[in-house]
Amino acid sequence: SIFFIIAHYVKDVNNIYYDSRIKQFMVVATTLSTWKPYINKSFICIEDALTKSKNKNEKPIARRLSNGPIEEINSTLKKVNMNGNGYTKFYRFRNRCIYIKNNK
Repeated sequence: SIFFIIAHYVKDVNNIYYDSRIKQFMVVATTLSTWKPYINKSFICIEDALTKSKNKNEKPIARRLSNGPIEEINSTLKKVNMNGNGYTKFYRFRNRCIYIKNNK
């Protein structure tokens, strides 16, 4: 699986950097060793319920977890607030955000 390939790749890169005996590479190797479990977990895939095929025999498409969609929403809300020069009434700000998100 992809998880084992990534785990071995991180291990190999870590060994190469550490064995180089260059100070900056050894710092990178130490950082990779520290963060290895989190790096490996970032490549875990899930089956996407939204992309299931109509054919029951086909497996759903696997995709990686990402916080990208939430970050996009946060960015849009900040832009709306900035372009509105500060809303004095919350309900107007809320309605504007809902309007923008529904019309994308």
